[in-house]
Amino acid sequence: MSARCINRSRQCESQTLVQTMIPQAVEQVLVLLLLLNGGPTGLCKQQAFRTHPVNISVVLGTEAMLECTIENLSGQVQWAKNGLAMGPDRSLPGFPRQSMVGSVDNGEYNLQIEQTEMGDEAWYQCQVSPSQTIQGIMSQSVWLDVLVPPQSLVIAEYPGVDEVTWVAGKEYQLTCTVMDAKPTPEVTWYKNDMELPAKDVTDLEGSQPKLSSRVVVIKYTPTATDNNARLRCEAQNPALTQAQHVEFTLIVFFPPAFPVIDGHTDTLTIKAGDTARFPCLSKGGNPLASVKWFKGYEVIFGSWETEEKGSVPFSRSVLEFYVSPTDNGVTLTCEASNHVSPEPMKVSITLRVLFPPIAVDLLGRPEGKSVVEGDLLLLSCITSSSNPAARLRWWASGHEIPSDVTTYTSADNGGETAMSNLTYTASRELDGTTIECEAVNEELFITKSATSIIRVFYPPERIWIEGPEPGTTVIAGTAVPLVCYAIGGNPSATLTWTKGESTKTGTYSSTGKLASLEILVVAASNDNEANYTCSAKNKASITTLHQSAQLFVHFPPREVWVEHNGTTIRAGHPATFHCHTDSSNPVCSLEWFKDGYWLQGISGGVHQAEYGGWTTSGHIVLTLSSRDHGRRLTCQASHQLLPSTVNNLYKLDVLFRPEFQPEQKLVVETREGKTAILHLFVHANPTYITYTWMKNGEAVIKDDAERFKLHNDGALMVVNVTSSDAGDYHIMLSNEEGEQEGIIKLIVNYSPKIQQIPREVFVNRGATAVLVCSADAHPVVDDMVRWEVEEFELPSDHQVYHQGTSTLTLPKVDRSLSGTYICNADNGISPPAKAIVHLVVRFKPQIHQLNDFNKVAAPGDGSSGVLLLCRAEGLPVVVFSWARNGIAVEPNEARYSFQIVHGVDKHETQLIIANVSAQLDFGTFTCTARNALGEDKLHIQLVKTSSPEPPTGLQLVTHTHNSVTLSWIAGYDGGFEQKFRVHYKQADAANFMVVDVYPSRSTIFTITGLHPNTMYNFSVNAINSLGESKFADGGLQVSVTTAERPPDDQGSDTTLTPFGELTLPIYALILLVFVGSFFFLLHFLSITPLIKRCCVQTFVSSMQFTRRIWPFTLESSSSHLRDLTGTSDTRSDHSFESCQPETSTTTDIYSNLNYMVTAQEELSESNYDTGSSQSWPDGHQYESTESSGYFDMGERWPPPDGVWQTTNQHGGRLWDMLPMEDILEEGSSDVSNDKSATSISYGGKIQSTARPPGLKLFNNYV
Repeated sequence: MSARCINRSRQCESQTLVQTMIPQAVEQVLVLLLLLNGGPTGLCKQQAFRTHPVNISVVLGTEAMLECTIENLSGQVQWAKNGLAMGPDRSLPGFPRQSMVGSVDNGEYNLQIEQTEMGDEAWYQCQVSPSQTIQGIMSQSVWLDVLVPPQSLVIAEYPGVDEVTWVAGKEYQLTCTVMDAKPTPEVTWYKNDMELPAKDVTDLEGSQPKLSSRVVVIKYTPTATDNNARLRCEAQNPALTQAQHVEFTLIVFFPPAFPVIDGHTDTLTIKAGDTARFPCLSKGGNPLASVKWFKGYEVIFGSWETEEKGSVPFSRSVLEFYVSPTDNGVTLTCEASNHVSPEPMKVSITLRVLFPPIAVDLLGRPEGKSVVEGDLLLLSCITSSSNPAARLRWWASGHEIPSDVTTYTSADNGGETAMSNLTYTASRELDGTTIECEAVNEELFITKSATSIIRVFYPPERIWIEGPEPGTTVIAGTAVPLVCYAIGGNPSATLTWTKGESTKTGTYSSTGKLASLEILVVAASNDNEANYTCSAKNKASITTLHQSAQLFVHFPPREVWVEHNGTTIRAGHPATFHCHTDSSNPVCSLEWFKDGYWLQGISGGVHQAEYGGWTTSGHIVLTLSSRDHGRRLTCQASHQLLPSTVNNLYKLDVLFRPEFQPEQKLVVETREGKTAILHLFVHANPTYITYTWMKNGEAVIKDDAERFKLHNDGALMVVNVTSSDAGDYHIMLSNEEGEQEGIIKLIVNYSPKIQQIPREVFVNRGATAVLVCSADAHPVVDDMVRWEVEEFELPSDHQVYHQGTSTLTLPKVDRSLSGTYICNADNGISPPAKAIVHLVVRFKPQIHQLNDFNKVAAPGDGSSGVLLLCRAEGLPVVVFSWARNGIAVEPNEARYSFQIVHGVDKHETQLIIANVSAQLDFGTFTCTARNALGEDKLHIQLVKTSSPEPPTGLQLVTHTHNSVTLSWIAGYDGGFEQKFRVHYKQADAANFMVVDVYPSRSTIFTITGLHPNTMYNFSVNAINSLGESKFADGGLQVSVTTAERPPDDQGSDTTLTPFGELTLPIYALILLVFVGSFFFLLHFLSITPLIKRCCVQTFVSSMQFTRRIWPFTLESSSSHLRDLTGTSDTRSDHSFESCQPETSTTTDIYSNLNYMVTAQEELSESNYDTGSSQSWPDGHQYESTESSGYFDMGERWPPPDGVWQTTNQHGGRLWDMLPMEDILEEGSSDVSNDKSATSISYGGKIQSTARPPGLKLFNNYV
């Protein structure tokens, strides 16, 4: 509703109200005024529709807009859905997607529906309510129709398929299903752009109410021309701007045409060995045909190529066929087909192959082509298969020989064989004649022939031998050549050498009619007096020719035998050995040797033996030892006429008891903890030995002795050797021949083991302390045991070492020698040993001073207590007692309580006085510490709290051209924490400048910012919470003249105006007056709450580590704040007094300023990093926030109760923060200037500060 119309409506309503409330006369005046202004009807017209809503259709999920514009609106507008009011609120609560939009001033109340749903389809009406004087109106009901495009479109037989394969001539069905649309879609099938008639159309209900689906079925029979056609199903309804469709590409398979063999007829005549080329073509087909060549039923070529370019695609297979005789009459077939062909399509060609005979054979007598003179010779000539058949002819030495009739027979590969015979009598003259049979294939003009050379045999004529002269003697091993010759005969004679029944091989040769056979006889004992016979014959021989030769040979015996007359040989017992030889010619003599050394033997007899030779025998008697075991005894036979000797070896097997070998070790050395092996080097025969190890008369190998193990070779293994394993080990060795005994010493080296020593040694101060340390070890080396102390080096002459013991002597001990003494023992074998002895020096008590003044202060009014602390060192244990003014303080007194803590040599007692009274308690308390060696006393004055005592000893430390460093001695602090303040001025100035010392309790301080070559007077006093002390040294001032300015520092001297001498330019004063007046006016008129409760005035005077700041109220809510003295980790209970500039005194300013200055100076001087936990000098921890470049007063301005609450909030600031360089001296802090910082905590009274909007804080003045 427009504001103007609403106002009019209210005016109309007020007219009625006024009529009931005013007198009649006034009413007449008002009516007259209304009439002059046109009356009520002129002011409030009847409501009417400027724009009526109309029926609309929208697509599901889009925006719907029903328009409704009203003129002269005075009532409320709402929309009704199906008669249900939706409410007058334009945001239509409860209908999140519906709202009334448009210009209210223009009367637009259009119903906007976002992301329409099916539930939004309904009747809608725009309604305007009546006012008190104007009737309501309603628009016509309009229908919102929600259109839904098809939600899915699918071909049921081929969902999601882009390509479909069919076979030509076969009928197929296609079903297109369009789901969930409104209204029902129109569905059409197309082939390419041609519409296809539907076979069946079915409409179905959708998956949701108001939605419908349609199923359209077609049937189609493809042809070859349909290949690569696109079949498409389209769906269209009003919700679509363009039709939806789903389609696929149709691939149609159809068979190819019959193949043809290019360039050939049904039959082909060809020569064997040629290669024929047969191209077979098959046109058309999808896919293109596969083409194969068959030979009978066998595939002989299965490769083909395709050509898809051009008007008619085709497949082609070119057969390269090598023709052989076996291919005569063969049919070659080309087959073409694809996977839709009903059966393969074929074309064939038959081959007639011409081929000659590949072989011509001559057949005759069983002996082959050679005959004996006078025999009848029969030869036959036969050819292999030939097409056509071959003609045969006979030839002898170039002349044709008449033959019998040739006969023909059917043969392989469709050819024929030919055969012809030839007969004649063999004579010596025919020897060497060549007979030839020739076969001719007259159609191919190719001949093939076979030849044979006729051999005629006859016997040899004479034989003889060449060799040694008869009666000649040779030495065995000599090579003797024997050659047999034969002459005449065809073929050459076959020669054979024999010795008795055995045949000898040799070297045969034949030259012309002469043949020879040579053998090489290596003379041996069995050749003595033996006959060698040569025989000669050939294939024509009827009798064999013979000739013989005899040999005579000197030979040694083939073998010598050595035998022992008994079964065993024992060390120390005599043994007899016999030797005899085999046959020799002449008789041999015998000799004996043992490991190469000649021995005297005893000769035996000589006897006749085989091959015309003689045997010899003899013996020898020997007494052997264990050293002879395994040695060789040799018997040797020889004769001077013989070039070599014959011998035999006898390996001696001597039985003896176990014996140690020379390499046996009698001492074995090892280390403790290692494994030691006591090896044995022993030999014996028999070799089986029993090993028995003993130590100290007891067997070592036991069932419970797991560390001792016996090896198979008798060695003793000791595992994890200990020092107790050292000693002599007895070994007993035994076998069947006896026993043997030995001793092996085991030496065990081990690291030192310190013998028991006391853990503590007590000695009185001034006496002599003796520390003794002994260690057991092996080996024991020089200086193996030594004493040492970590804190200092022991004099070398104070300790004496002897045979594993070190004695440390400390004369006149004092407390400095108390501590831990270490005895180290090291002999080079790890680990070294270590023992610790604590030397405790006993001494009389020594009490620590409480402070420099031994004073403790209390108010003395009974409102608080006090603790007196007394700490002492002493040994043995110290006993404490207390006295006041010389009178003992009894433990049972109600006002006093005691606490005592004892350590080893440090002790502590606390006297706690409750409700200290000046009359009863002030005085001198004496703490006495006693033990058996003496006592010590401490006097503590309990006094009233007061202002601090003045410092003393003020003096100059150093000075420069612009700084002076002073030092002093602090006085008693009066019972409260004190700080120091330096007063200084130029010698001719009237007023002092003041600076507080930082750190507050420091007794040395540097004043900077001074003028060069200028005299200054300095003094210092102390301040605590009760007041100030007098100036140091009775008010004595220290005068110092600063140095001249250095030559390299001639720039302008920037001197900041001290607090008491601030001067400002006139324009600054005017500006300050104007700003102050402005803020006073704002406060008076209460224009803004930002400065309602507190005022901030800041005065800054630049000094090193110092700024002067007007005080303001500040309370901390951070748990990180603590007292500057470090005595409290709780929240600070200090706060500045509310700032009242007009009433604040200089003392108030200083008092409040010191908190901020101290905190600021601690941060800048200590240079602590921010963003981490740090330790202050007092040992306390503080936590800083992420960055500390700015102070932040939190999120509220002004504070609700006049107190600024400091926070550690991050972000959310309502004003710019104060840069830290506005508070800290430039260059005096490492704190970052990050403007994203929010707060800072640094252990002082001020955690953070800030300024209100518009208040700028300058370095030198406000």
